[in-house]
Amino acid sequence: MHEGIAGTLRIAAGPAWVSTILPPVIVKFNQQYPGVKIDLELGVIDTIVPALFKEDIDLACSTLDFPSHPEIHSETLI
Repeated sequence: MHEGIAGTLRIAAGPAWVSTILPPVIVKFNQQYPGVKIDLELGVIDTIVPALFKEDIDLACSTLDFPSHPEIHSETLI
């Protein structure tokens, strides 16, 4: 995973992300990194934030009202 050629990327995302935004991104990612498996889980803030803290997921895609936590790095994507 460190080199981006193998492993599993665990993503939790809100409904809009799962249904519209992420599918084409995942297809393109899989074309570029075919050895990386992507586990995509539908969630909401109340399930996504605890999953991040428990390290059950690697990445979260959510709405702009994502709570601010100094332990979590966040970036605006769109």
